[in-house]
Amino acid sequence: TGCDTNKDGMISKSEVLKRATATFDKMDKSKKGMMDDKQFMIFLLELQKTDGYTSSGVMMSKADMMKKIEMTFDKIDKSKKGMLDRKQAEIFLRELMKSGA
Repeated sequence: TGCDTNKDGMISKSEVLKRATATFDKMDKSKKGMMDDKQFMIFLLELQKTDGYTSSGVMMSKADMMKKIEMTFDKIDKSKKGMLDRKQAEIFLRELMKSGA
């Protein structure tokens, strides 16, 4: 689900903070109230979810999204080992955020 919980077409500060708090709490498995930089990138990805719509308002199917994720991963995986190091993972996440995935 997205931030616009009351479905008025606007996102209020309280809606964003409510979503951010819920997402943080969900990700904070150890209940330490802290997250590392990798978890923070995942947190940002979770916050950007917009009820299945890309930024252009066009629906994207699960299959299309998975294909986009796979293509982006393959683009970043220059060694073709099927693995990304930390730097590559950050680039991968930034590319997905730019592409609206």
